[in-house]
Amino acid sequence: MTDSIYAPPETDVEVADVSSTPYYVVSAKKLVILSIITFNMYIVYWAYRQWAHLKRYFKEDVWPVPRALFMVFFTHSLFGRIDGSLRAKNLTYSWSPYSLATLIVLISVAVNILSRIGPRVGDPLWIDLVAFGSVFVLTALLIPAQRAANLASDDPEGESNSNLTAANWAWIVLGGAFWGVSLLGWWFLLTQGAA
Repeated sequence: MTDSIYAPPETDVEVADVSSTPYYVVSAKKLVILSIITFNMYIVYWAYRQWAHLKRYFKEDVWPVPRALFMVFFTHSLFGRIDGSLRAKNLTYSWSPYSLATLIVLISVAVNILSRIGPRVGDPLWIDLVAFGSVFVLTALLIPAQRAANLASDDPEGESNSNLTAANWAWIVLGGAFWGVSLLGWWFLLTQGAA
């Protein structure tokens, strides 16, 4: 120890690894609830958490936020990494990661394009219905990927993250209100068009 008052303190500090799993673990039930209630906004958070876990666990230089925001460019890579982890552990899981990633990307891009051209063609109701249906389709397509990530993280059922937290409930309330307003708006459109 030095006598200088300007010297930094000398102490042994051990930094624990904050991520003990290679991938974000969440139960299928919780994933479905949060994805549907938030109109798939949860999927962006999900992608962020997957890349953040991967970054910490494998000590890689990846940027989780851009990879989540531009998920369509990184879905194949993420699913391939999950599949590679399963193979490295000699775990068998029946899924087609690249086909699944391709479907998710194609549907995401198609819905985005439709939502952009909708106002130019009078915003027909069928575009809203396609967007509405995509919420359920994308959620369903994400479940096999999450089950693979759970298996690669030694928690096949996602039991370590199956309970809804206070933050989850806050999103459920906000999402429920948004669903209510959306359904009410669609109802008004349908009843006004019939009158």
